[in-house]
Amino acid sequence: MKVLALAESTPATTTALEVELRSQVRFADRVAWAAADAVRSCLHASIGLIETNPDDIGVIAICGQGPVTTLREVALVAQEVLASPLRFPAASPGSIAALACISAGAKGPSLCLVMTPTAGIRVAMDIARVWLAGEHALLTFIVICANDTTARAALLGPEETDDDPRLSTFDLWLAHISNEGERGL
Repeated sequence: MKVLALAESTPATTTALEVELRSQVRFADRVAWAAADAVRSCLHASIGLIETNPDDIGVIAICGQGPVTTLREVALVAQEVLASPLRFPAASPGSIAALACISAGAKGPSLCLVMTPTAGIRVAMDIARVWLAGEHALLTFIVICANDTTARAALLGPEETDDDPRLSTFDLWLAHISNEGERGL
């Protein structure tokens, strides 16, 4: 696989994206917005490198528990009053992958792995290899939400070259994710 772009985002950096997508997304968790922003940043960083059909762009999201803030809010509201049905889909771990797809215009395969980033990255890399080697996706985003404050994204393509400096950056990125997972983030 070839690394085309890497990005990181925190929920505080997503307000412009929220405004842009408000007509499509009525409610989402802060970490889902961070994931969407990281994916969008990867996409912008790779402009000129890629031109592909949205049907050929896949997204794999990895999160330990899902959108924790929204899960808590929905649980509290549901105990006391009638909760808005709009909030329940936003409490699903799949909302992280869904919002990332919307922000990138991705219409290819998508998947959300609810597991630790350390374990999930291995699974995601294997799935991305299969998608990119076959006819499932020409590009694949891997989005990792190690906690409820930060999302990181990588845009991967099918070709790998040994002299690509982004590969060593990607290896460092993966090591950082593994270290965060070991510390329990």
